[in-house]
Amino acid sequence: MRGIEENRQTVGWLRWVYHFPNFCKLIRRLFGDRRVPSWSKALVMFSGLYLLFPMDFWFDWYPAGLGYLDDLVVLGLAVRTFFRSIPREVLMEHVKRIDAEDPRRD
Repeated sequence: MRGIEENRQTVGWLRWVYHFPNFCKLIRRLFGDRRVPSWSKALVMFSGLYLLFPMDFWFDWYPAGLGYLDDLVVLGLAVRTFFRSIPREVLMEHVKRIDAEDPRRD
């Protein structure tokens, strides 16, 4: 049973890696779309700046990677809020365009 679970995790990571370029295209296109709220674009940009800012809630040199945990949480919440603020029709329009342009499609 353990081997099956490890296999599923590997497939999950490979799927994420496979779709990462399209995910980046989607974010870039959504940033250029006027129908996406400006405040949500600003939220993602400020969370990106937070990653570069040397002062954190937890310093990055904490052991076991705990210092990077707050960076991941801030960025994750910002991206989640960004996608939830976009009207579903707008999001699906961009997803379909990217899917149609993907040369890896069957």
